[in-house]
Amino acid sequence: MYRSITFIYPPYSNIYSDHSFQAFLPQLGILELLNSIKDLDIESKYIDVQCEERIHGSSITTFLNIDRLGSNDIIGFYTQTSMMPWISNAINTIKKTDPRITIIGGGPYLSGVFEGKYTSLAKRKCRSLFDYILIGESEKTLRSFLTKKANSHSIFKSERLSGDSLKFPLWEKAEKYLEFYKPAPNWIKNNPQKSLPILFSRGCKRACSFCLAKTIWKSRIVEKNTELISSEIPNFIKSYGLDHLQIWDDDFFLLEKSDQISEIVFSNGKSYSVNTAPNEINKERVKSLQFTNCTNVLLGVESLDSSIQDHIRKRVNINNLLQACQLLKSADIKVTLSFIIGFPNETMESIQKIKDFLTNHKDLYDYVLLNILSLHPGTRCYEFVLKNGQFKESELIPNTARIGEPYSLPTTSIFNRETLQQLQKDIYTNFNK
Repeated sequence: MYRSITFIYPPYSNIYSDHSFQAFLPQLGILELLNSIKDLDIESKYIDVQCEERIHGSSITTFLNIDRLGSNDIIGFYTQTSMMPWISNAINTIKKTDPRITIIGGGPYLSGVFEGKYTSLAKRKCRSLFDYILIGESEKTLRSFLTKKANSHSIFKSERLSGDSLKFPLWEKAEKYLEFYKPAPNWIKNNPQKSLPILFSRGCKRACSFCLAKTIWKSRIVEKNTELISSEIPNFIKSYGLDHLQIWDDDFFLLEKSDQISEIVFSNGKSYSVNTAPNEINKERVKSLQFTNCTNVLLGVESLDSSIQDHIRKRVNINNLLQACQLLKSADIKVTLSFIIGFPNETMESIQKIKDFLTNHKDLYDYVLLNILSLHPGTRCYEFVLKNGQFKESELIPNTARIGEPYSLPTTSIFNRETLQQLQKDIYTNFNK
């Protein structure tokens, strides 16, 4: 039986933004995992590397020493595509420091590799890094691993979760980092509100080709149960003296309990913000958001080019987008517009459509979030570039040599990284208020 486990939340690759180091988000999934195993007789810890580097100014070599990590039976890594170069280097450092430590990994990247197609090289790379790989629906997979005897280099995969299996984050494991967990970027300036993010579900019913949600959750949503939501929201607010909740679910209005959540937050006298798609916004919902003190809505647009929208399977009608922005602004609700550039069929003309919209409608939004696509194994975008010969699989496997680069992977054969980064910088500089 294992006695101790430390979960590490690695740093994302850097992006350009004046706000990029002002707003850190915790890994809520890890904190919920910690809650799900607190009944087991296992000492657990949570390390957020970005926050630790702020506290100690540590490099990877000095950070990942045995004194800092303490005595561990297991070190577990959350994996995302852009984190993998850092993770590879970290695991090599840990194995040199103490080869007795068991290394496990889970999260979107590993799930994509072992559930997706065209990932044979990536599978071999991951098997060489991790002693055990946990894929599937997290809580049950971890408990299965911790409570059952495992063979070397096993792949653990769980049965499906139910709402009763989901827990709220065990925030006390991250208390020393709370000062770093700032609100979403458009809340940073001139806003003293104390805020933390929260999730009420896992999964998404949409099937966007760039997103791993469908690979992991098979187009379904699992929501936390009503009793848990009703009891934990007030406790969460009271425990940390919060003024505002960032509701971080992929699409708030796909949740069956969205109205209930809004009412509970409102009944506790607090404001909140949500993420959704433009076509989910209508007069009735805006009226409800306004009444329950929702102060910020992030609209996931991604692209304004019809051919890219078809490719990524996410259609956004520009008239619907304009109407959504107008309805929200008329209700004095702040609007964040979220875009992605670097899709496999991206052109300068498709990016110009984003710039033109932002230029012509400055009165309809408050903040712009612009990401550069990472090709995640297990997604249709990943499979598309391999099938069409844009990249070889060996070019899409993150490695330690890429640690210093802003992006771990190439994203499109038309634009190189430097061009995409400059476009991102230009949009952040010119369109954020």
